[in-house]
Amino acid sequence: MHGIIYKFTIIAKYKFDGHKPFYVGQHWETKSIDKFLSRNCSNYPGSGAIWTDFINRLKQDYPTCWRKLIKREVLYASEMVNQKGLDILEEYYIKKTKSHYSYKLGGCNILWGGDNHKVDEQTRMKISVSKKKWFTENEAPWKGRKMSQEQKEFLRRINTGRFVSEETRIKISINHADFSGDKNPNFGNGKAIRGDKNPMKNPEVSKRNAELRKGKKRTLEQRAKMSLSKKGKYTGKNASNYGHKWTDEMKLKMSLKKRGLL
Repeated sequence: MHGIIYKFTIIAKYKFDGHKPFYVGQHWETKSIDKFLSRNCSNYPGSGAIWTDFINRLKQDYPTCWRKLIKREVLYASEMVNQKGLDILEEYYIKKTKSHYSYKLGGCNILWGGDNHKVDEQTRMKISVSKKKWFTENEAPWKGRKMSQEQKEFLRRINTGRFVSEETRIKISINHADFSGDKNPNFGNGKAIRGDKNPMKNPEVSKRNAELRKGKKRTLEQRAKMSLSKKGKYTGKNASNYGHKWTDEMKLKMSLKKRGLL
């Protein structure tokens, strides 16, 4: 198998920043270099959001001969290279050929190659605008769909122990819709889930929530914030057990339970 760093250039009358659009990427070829370079044999058109838009346009404008309008070049090829080496070479050739779109020389690469998935602020804004537009014109793809227990378990596993930075939490808070007061979908439903109607009274629900919390550790900063927010809030008459007296039987049960004897 050949590890390849390629450069594709569209030779049709398209322009990107006043230059012919081109793209640099990596590919694992199972056949031969000649097959990869052949416009008739190879079906691999390249990838990347900007580049894919040009390819789709090419297919629409020239449906019968679009492959012949892509100049295919191999910048590097070897059967000895591994994935890490190919990632490093991809980054190197993206910089060498100035194929990143930020150079404004016709390059259509959005990322810097390899495992470097960092996207600049300008690109993030473009993605944000396009996503918002799509969701205003189309229904959410998950609307009406229910996740299987297997999918839920997978999401729970990959998010267990995940830490969200303070900066990210502030951004989420600013961008989140206001659900305070009567805007909250559960506003006025307090009586419906009070007492025995509380879903946490269900052993299965409480056990499932306990499992979801398992393994998640709060940072010292989080614990300090929780402590400050609760200090003085539940003292004196505000305490949940204010005025309540324990019987000797209840005291004995609690004592045995804490020692693991009950």
